[in-house]
Amino acid sequence: MLSRNNTLGLGSIFAMSSSIFQKLEIDGELKLFNYYYTQQTGGGYNASTGVAMGSYSYTVERYILQKGDGELKRLKGWTFKKDMAEFFSDCPDLVERVESKDFRKGDLESMVRCYNTNCQ
Repeated sequence: MLSRNNTLGLGSIFAMSSSIFQKLEIDGELKLFNYYYTQQTGGGYNASTGVAMGSYSYTVERYILQKGDGELKRLKGWTFKKDMAEFFSDCPDLVERVESKDFRKGDLESMVRCYNTNCQ
């Protein structure tokens, strides 16, 4: 786990910190981190059965990228191709592979390895 400045505003509003811990998955000029946080569901009440249901917690992981010592980049699913084309603008071959759907959102580890091997 590595500490990085929390430039993304991650964490709850009650426990906001200037630094966050992330698990380093791939090291290089482009780093791939996994950020873990806890999500909680709300409890509920079923009026027809009269049963109260408790809430529960689960762990969520999100990928985060960092070029060199630059700011962190969190991926957004709905604008993935556009975001990756901007982020990898210094590597035209990788942008072309993302735009041609050679690389998709699930191929992020392969994209990071490709960048670190071919685009520095």
